[in-house]
Amino acid sequence: MPRKYKSKKEKKALFLIVTLLLFLSLPIMAYSLLERNLDTRSKAFDRLELSDNNPCIISLPNVNPYSLEVGKSVRIQIDAKYTNAGIQKLLIMDSSGAEIYSEEFPESPLQIGTSFTFTPTKSGVIDLLGSIEKTGGGSAACKISSPFDIKGIRAIENNSSPEFTTQPSSSKPGQDIKTGVQYEYNLIAEDADKDRINYFYSFTPRADWLKAVIVEDGSNGKLSLTFRGTSDKPASYLAHVVIHDGYSMHVRTQSWVISVSPAENDIPIIRIVDPLSATRVDSGDPINTSWNVSDLNHVSKFQLFMAKNPSNESSWIKIGEDLAYNVSKATVDTKDLSSGTYKFIVKATDNQNPPKSGIGVSPEIVISKLSDKDNVADDEIVLPEAQVINMSPNSEDLISNSRVTVKGTIIASEDASVNEASIKFKIDDKDVTKDIKINKISSKEYTLIYQPSEDLEDGTHKAEISFSDTKDQEVKKSWEFTINSNAEDNSEVYIIFGREISKRTMLIIGMGLLLIIFAICIPLLISLIWGTNKKEPVSTVYTSRNVPSSNEFDNQVYIPPSVDVDIKEKVDDINTEFESNDSTLYSVGKYEEEKEEEEQDERIKTEENIIKEDPIFVPEKDAQTALVDKELIKPEPIAETNVEEEPVFKPTVYKEEKPIEEQTPPQPEDTNQAFPINQAPITPLEEPEAPDPSIFEQIANQIEAQTSEESNTTDSETNQ
Repeated sequence: MPRKYKSKKEKKALFLIVTLLLFLSLPIMAYSLLERNLDTRSKAFDRLELSDNNPCIISLPNVNPYSLEVGKSVRIQIDAKYTNAGIQKLLIMDSSGAEIYSEEFPESPLQIGTSFTFTPTKSGVIDLLGSIEKTGGGSAACKISSPFDIKGIRAIENNSSPEFTTQPSSSKPGQDIKTGVQYEYNLIAEDADKDRINYFYSFTPRADWLKAVIVEDGSNGKLSLTFRGTSDKPASYLAHVVIHDGYSMHVRTQSWVISVSPAENDIPIIRIVDPLSATRVDSGDPINTSWNVSDLNHVSKFQLFMAKNPSNESSWIKIGEDLAYNVSKATVDTKDLSSGTYKFIVKATDNQNPPKSGIGVSPEIVISKLSDKDNVADDEIVLPEAQVINMSPNSEDLISNSRVTVKGTIIASEDASVNEASIKFKIDDKDVTKDIKINKISSKEYTLIYQPSEDLEDGTHKAEISFSDTKDQEVKKSWEFTINSNAEDNSEVYIIFGREISKRTMLIIGMGLLLIIFAICIPLLISLIWGTNKKEPVSTVYTSRNVPSSNEFDNQVYIPPSVDVDIKEKVDDINTEFESNDSTLYSVGKYEEEKEEEEQDERIKTEENIIKEDPIFVPEKDAQTALVDKELIKPEPIAETNVEEEPVFKPTVYKEEKPIEEQTPPQPEDTNQAFPINQAPITPLEEPEAPDPSIFEQIANQIEAQTSEESNTTDSETNQ
């Protein structure tokens, strides 16, 4: 049967094992907490901002500061502000003390905003230590801030560009549809380094029926957009998507045509077969291209174009004259084209009235010049379209701060500048433009910062930025973020006695103190568990028998066991048989058969009277039975017992009134002889010395005389 309870010793051992395991798991717990703090993708958004506690901030506006590419130059932005003193000098150095950048400010302004170009030379953690000197003496350190809440900068050997993982050919039901049929395409792009994917898309002006739904906004290295719609106007509609991770060489585009044909006719469908993939050429080198076309009607002509933004027909550059219907290839001269990324466009027109036109778009064609790399940072994105990038916070951030800072960067199109008067910033459709701070990086690149003056409610909020540039290109972009004031506080510092102490530092100190406390307490705990209690010493007693202590059963009451009726009947039968056999020992001679039973009853009565006084039996093998004179030993009276309960016997003490010297009969050898159930057992006497034989003769004579007397009495009764 299994035990239900553990012993005290087992409980102590279990407690000790659990305590030791907990102690040994502390380093693992500390490591996991530290690793969680270093996880850049599960952190709540908490970008550092200029304040009295943070008078100088270092930031990287265009790229992920935790995945800089070795050998690629990036721009680093420095912002500083004092309320009661001017700023005289800015100094940036590495951990070895080598100067990286310095700038002096003779006018000692209260606030500065400047940038410089930095190129990592090795992979690993990069230490940028900055400080500003203020008028009247004193200085303040610069802290690093980023949208990923990383307090540091790290470089890697190679930073991968984001890539499209889907193609327009997977559209449903296809790129060639009829009017009234719904079109759908799910575009997906990923970045192997988990860098933010900046994106923008555009359509030909007539494609207002095509809508984009943002599934994933690219903030975690994955972009997912769904384009869906139904058109009732036949035409060739062009869609254009641009993605990048902040590096100018990591720009990727995807353009495709949706051919919507009328129910009774179709439009020309063109596919460019050369080039089939993105290509790069130097300015002035020719580009060969070819295509094919299909149409139910006759195609009358072809037109060739080069465009940096295929969705904007006004930006198309026409190449040569119109081509005849039977021409399917051409050579394009690039000497008159500026450097940049282009798409080759072929337009076909049929002979219907009104005529229908179809277009085809090639992959990217990059035209470069040697002078393009002069004094240009690798994170400076020059595109033919105006764009809004690096919005924060995003939908993936866990935000507990009800006054979270909202930011975004606007970039004008190529060879254009930002029209500052056109900038608009909205939160939940409320215009907050007058409350934003504008950080001007260059004439074509601004960073817009909004700090709410009141707490934002918990829930989802919408931010929107719009502007135009000097080329009249307009752009509008919106995004969402969610505030949960009950979310875990992931700020990186504690304010203790007016000083900022890093959470990481406090965690290390706390875990160290905890380990020291455990190291002190564990030996004491072990001694308390396994030590000996001095107040109640335990002595060990060895004994050969299980002898209970004198007071062990003081409070216990004896309950006699129940009597089994069957066993009692068997015992009575045995006792009757014993008495019957025993009566024959006292019989001398033969009696008549018909009177045997009556004589036996009288003899039993006589024997009972004799036994009550003190019967002593001689072994059966002596062929005689002797009785000791009833006056020799007189037993004490025995209390009668209830036959329904098991009798409790008391030891019988025999008093010797007339001892017979050396005449004690020997102890019977038959130890299995049974006694009547109402008779107390006889306590064995000590083994006597051998009796005198004359005693037995005397006893035999007495028995013979007694027998004769009984026989005479019986005969007289019979005669009567």
